[in-house]
Amino acid sequence: MAIALHVVIPTHTTRHLYRTLLGYTRQERPPTTITVSCDTDDPEIGTLLERVVEETGTTLTQVSRARHPEARLAQTRNNGIRSLIDRGLSGDDALLLVDGDCIPAPDFVRCHGERLEHGDFVLGNYILLDERTTSEVPSDETMHAFLETAPAEEQLERMRRLERKARTHQLLRKFRLTKGHKPKILGANTSVRASRLLAINGYDEEYMEWGYEDDDLGRRLYSSGARSTIAITQAVLYHQWHPTRKGTAWESGSVAKRFHSRLPVRCRHGIDNPHEQHAVHERELTP
Repeated sequence: MAIALHVVIPTHTTRHLYRTLLGYTRQERPPTTITVSCDTDDPEIGTLLERVVEETGTTLTQVSRARHPEARLAQTRNNGIRSLIDRGLSGDDALLLVDGDCIPAPDFVRCHGERLEHGDFVLGNYILLDERTTSEVPSDETMHAFLETAPAEEQLERMRRLERKARTHQLLRKFRLTKGHKPKILGANTSVRASRLLAINGYDEEYMEWGYEDDDLGRRLYSSGARSTIAITQAVLYHQWHPTRKGTAWESGSVAKRFHSRLPVRCRHGIDNPHEQHAVHERELTP
């Protein structure tokens, strides 16, 4: 029996979200559920989700709360996971953790399900689309055919290089010759068995603003004994261009200092004992 795969998409904007959601409604193997977890209560996101439900006949769950002064990606992901727990998430299920600006290839969900047969969590990455190509991506049924021909050879080689690098780190890991968080998780493209994620209390919500929450999650998963499997060139995801939010001094900021400190495998503020936040609201949108 195929493992149940629940997609969790964090977002703070409608930008690129429409085509991302269309990508998940056009999968060879549909996900078990799709949850959109919002780091804002912007009503425009809800209006867009209603449009997707009406056009595609797909049920979506929206989780939202008022925006805090700082970005809270880790907490936003956890809010989506907590919603799934309330709806009966099983430890035998898996979570497909992605981003709201990335369009999946049509076999994306199927590939993650197959790779999870060989490990506890799956490592992926994405093909970077440039600004012009992003503007040209169609929203109709030709979207995936367009995307298949969109990547330049340099992008395809980048993916092959990242896969070789990840496999090298995976080999070095057997001899304890690589860093604790490598091969790296990319939060836009990873899946993990729910039992493994719940054992470490999910994402550490004390990571705020930009950076390191994925590296921290990977390190704690590895430390808990979880095994990774690699699907960088198989589970294809297309990242739509937008201006970066990456901070200029992130490698020397507070999140970097937190990552380089000694922290427990099971984080203090995670799925259980969440960091204080505004009231969280949930609604199911059905056709």
